[in-house]
Amino acid sequence: VGRAVATLFLPDGYPRSVAPGYGAYQAWDVVQGLSSYVRSNLAYKATLEGLGVGDVEASAMAGALAKTARDAVAMATGLGLAYAKSRDFGRRVRQWRLMA
Repeated sequence: VGRAVATLFLPDGYPRSVAPGYGAYQAWDVVQGLSSYVRSNLAYKATLEGLGVGDVEASAMAGALAKTARDAVAMATGLGLAYAKSRDFGRRVRQWRLMA
């Protein structure tokens, strides 16, 4: 079972075929992926609560407007960050990936 998992997830020729820091990088990449997943689910839960899911007095229009406003702010923020920091992306790829 362990060999099948290693064959599935590790590059051919591991560990000889990768740079010395690959294992540590991959471990931190997994931590980042899991934390991103948890953060996303918590944000989704908060969004649903903010939209009034479970609240009998919430209206569909208020929910739709709140979601549209949230998405517009998120898009504008992402574009603003990309514009302001685009020169830095190439120099610090790992840090930006961890932040994503």
